[in-house]
Amino acid sequence: MLRLLQVFEDDILKISRYIRMSREDAVQSIVTDFIALVKQSDDVPSSSGENTDKT
Repeated sequence: MLRLLQVFEDDILKISRYIRMSREDAVQSIVTDFIALVKQSDDVPSSSGENTDKT
């Protein structure tokens, strides 16, 4: 997860300039929403028909 956030760090900083709140709060909000989105996509079962059982 940390590596993924590092990949998008520059984009997050650029986007945070356009949000009407302190930059630190804007960055934190973007990162929080991004993490929630990634975790939500992990919860969606794969539609490729592959066996995703990790046991």
